[in-house]
Amino acid sequence: MTRIGPYTQQVLGFPKSVRTGFPTDLFRAFIVIGALVLVVVHGLWPKTFEVDSTTLALVVVIVVVALLPLLESASFPGGGGVVLRKQLDKLNEAAVSLSAEEVAKADTSGPDEETPASAALLDAQRLATDAVVSEVLEEARRSPRLALMLLSAELERAIHHLLMGTGLGETKRRWSIRLGVARLVEVGVIPASAESAVDLFLKVRNAVVHGAATANENDILRAIDSGIEIYSAVAQVPRERNFVLFADIPLFGDEGATAPVPEGAGVMLRTVSPDAERTERERIFPTTRDHFRPGEEVAWVWGSEHMWGPTWYRDPRTNAVHKGWDSSAEFIGPPIEPEGQQ
Repeated sequence: MTRIGPYTQQVLGFPKSVRTGFPTDLFRAFIVIGALVLVVVHGLWPKTFEVDSTTLALVVVIVVVALLPLLESASFPGGGGVVLRKQLDKLNEAAVSLSAEEVAKADTSGPDEETPASAALLDAQRLATDAVVSEVLEEARRSPRLALMLLSAELERAIHHLLMGTGLGETKRRWSIRLGVARLVEVGVIPASAESAVDLFLKVRNAVVHGAATANENDILRAIDSGIEIYSAVAQVPRERNFVLFADIPLFGDEGATAPVPEGAGVMLRTVSPDAERTERERIFPTTRDHFRPGEEVAWVWGSEHMWGPTWYRDPRTNAVHKGWDSSAEFIGPPIEPEGQQ
């Protein structure tokens, strides 16, 4: 079964045969019908319409190529290979199933009423996802193979962001696609079906990129379309996001702000949550790290080496003294996008 899905159709159009301009399945049907007509004509008028061994061999080859997707095992240059096509069929089914599960999950577990902050966050996630999809499809116009590689990199990036942004990534600097998905499934962030869908996507990607399978353009576009379904399911999982507002905020051990805390400083975060019960808010935490930059999104990661008791700070905007916390561990959240990957 040859299928180019809605994503690649909207940019590249319906799959065409390079030689005829007809849809590929229709083209195969014409080939089979034409070959059968030759056989019938030869049977009715054998002397008028002679078929030598060379012509017959060519007809057989044409029919085999036309019926290649239906054969159990065969592969011709540019034919894509039956094994690859079977994997593409399974990949498509798994990707569509995963996408449907994520939609159903969002419909049943989402907030009854969205706050302006949560709505803006979800809209931002959708826009960012759409931007990546558009970039992949634009690249597919020039080179489907490179577009498939780009999509794979964006999927890895989305998995990393989801893990680190939710604090599920622990202190691991970078997660591979397989390990990252396994971790997200383990903690229940995405459905278990994501593992099989991702595994099929990676197998197809590796076969195409490394030349283990002979793939034509339509085969690669099918992989891209299914990959986009998987990417969108991961990239649009609602998650809390934390952005640095201020860093290096002086801390004090008394309410009058006369006794500076010698070790560490405060980092103030702007937290935006998709949960309707928790809107956008500001929070301050102690840290000994100096990597925080205003405006940067940071991962939700904590350290246990340092602990702070009751602590006060001066608001960087008003200079007013506020209590920061009664007890706190150290916030060490690294940039969610490692340097050089931004």
